[in-house]
Amino acid sequence: MIKGEQCRALPFNYKARTGATDTKKAKDQPFTIFVKNCPKDWTHEDLYDHFKQYGNVLSAKMSIDGNFKSRGYAFVTFETTKSG
Repeated sequence: MIKGEQCRALPFNYKARTGATDTKKAKDQPFTIFVKNCPKDWTHEDLYDHFKQYGNVLSAKMSIDGNFKSRGYAFVTFETTKSG
């Protein structure tokens, strides 16, 4: 839940993204999630502030249009899968 609204956070498939087959090694790699249904008024900082409670966030990026308005989805990268 974000600001009382239900959102979805979906993990990227590490194996498909990198071709890696070693799942132990994959757990120690940065882990990115796709977040859907974000509030339209959120900034990158708002996104970061919300997800830092789940672990060490390396990157938090809202998708924005040409007028710098949120498209309602984002990507958050955690330091490892253990933090995400």
